[in-house]
Amino acid sequence: MTRLNGEFTIMLIVSSEREITSEKILESLQEVGQSFELFMVCRELEEIVYAQPEAIYRIVVFGSDKPGIVYSVASRLAGLGLNISDLRTEKRGNLYVMLIEAEGKEDMEDRLREAMEEVKQSIGVEISLEREEGERL
Repeated sequence: MTRLNGEFTIMLIVSSEREITSEKILESLQEVGQSFELFMVCRELEEIVYAQPEAIYRIVVFGSDKPGIVYSVASRLAGLGLNISDLRTEKRGNLYVMLIEAEGKEDMEDRLREAMEEVKQSIGVEISLEREEGERL
């Protein structure tokens, strides 16, 4: 769930033992959708199995809003070979907050901390970082 341009948005992934098509799901929700003026899309997803990451990092960036914050952080993560699996932002007045979950094939916490320290200094934001503990992966 999130807000996009002032609109509340929900995305769900649903599975069922029953044989049911995306058209039937939309048909069964039509009355509710009309009642609440909802825009709904439903489609079937193919099953994809992803490799388990070796390391997951949670990164919080906050500071005065300015152009280039997302780019600066995301490009450094990509340069380290990390994948951004979740990214959320929020703006309160001039305060900008970005929450990132990044995952990698190997533990690189020290290199990541150095890179985020460089980003902090170059764009003038605060950044906190923590590594998800192995047993929770």
